[in-house]
Amino acid sequence: MLPSRGLDSTPVTSPPRLAILAILAILAILAILAILAILAILVIQLLKPGGRCAIVLPDACITGDGYKERIREKLLTDCNLHTIIRLPQSIFHPATVSTNLLFFQKGTPPKEIWYGEHRLPERQKSYSKTKVIKFDESAPLIE
Repeated sequence: MLPSRGLDSTPVTSPPRLAILAILAILAILAILAILAILAILVIQLLKPGGRCAIVLPDACITGDGYKERIREKLLTDCNLHTIIRLPQSIFHPATVSTNLLFFQKGTPPKEIWYGEHRLPERQKSYSKTKVIKFDESAPLIE
């Protein structure tokens, strides 16, 4: 038997597996957001002057400081960001991610930005593989 050194007899253990998995999941999400941000910048760089693009980006890629601020700045200085459509959180069901559909043309800064929101149809809680977005649901945005 080891001599007591006045320490508590509670053994020290490593963090529970669930906590480790949660940390790994958060790191994976941060990595994916960084990749999406790099993709957005790459698309802007590769687009020829006058070239048009529509891209879906999570809010987390364009709201905040640091590289997110630089993405916003690039969209607002190098591109004519003319339309932002807010998509329902259930668009990528089962994940609930706030996303936007951005329409822009490379060239001059925007004169005016039009904001719209795509809403779920009545009596529908989310989109899924069997309940997909239909073109008719976008009619209020087109008018």
